[in-house]
Amino acid sequence: LFGIKNSGKTVAGLNYLIHEPHLMQNQNKVYFFSPTLDQKLINFQKDHPDNFIIIDEFNVKTFQEVIKDIKETVEKWKQDKMLLELFELYLKDKKKLDLECIQILEDNNYLQDFDFENFNYDYPPIHTVMIDDSLGSPMISSRGKDAQIFNNFAIRHRHFYCNLFIMSQYPKGINKVI
Repeated sequence: LFGIKNSGKTVAGLNYLIHEPHLMQNQNKVYFFSPTLDQKLINFQKDHPDNFIIIDEFNVKTFQEVIKDIKETVEKWKQDKMLLELFELYLKDKKKLDLECIQILEDNNYLQDFDFENFNYDYPPIHTVMIDDSLGSPMISSRGKDAQIFNNFAIRHRHFYCNLFIMSQYPKGINKVI
């Protein structure tokens, strides 16, 4: 999202989230990077405390923590999905499962504590990364090592089931790779 100063880029991003409420339900999370923390962001976080996370610095450390969280959540979903498929096979015909599969189910208590009701069987959690007022960060505007970390994510974010929004006043200041 690009626009001049005070044109409503942040509000437009938040409005998008309001019109796509599934992005902040269950395990779906929004990571909002912004060094300019204002009241509308604070209020939005109060309304969505479990799914809207504000990070006030856009740097390698904070970004890698978010990416790690996203990857772990997707990997956990994949493991749970595999367990559900094993369990389904077990219910249909347990004779088709080898001892290793039975052991996996036993180790997981035959999914007795599994939250079947809230598990999304169709796709993993969808995360959204929103970067606002962070053009001064070398991760977005340079060609150095820091920029390479972000560029790799920007190019591959869809493989992590992740949306990516960059809100800025100066589109030309963003690395051309992105």
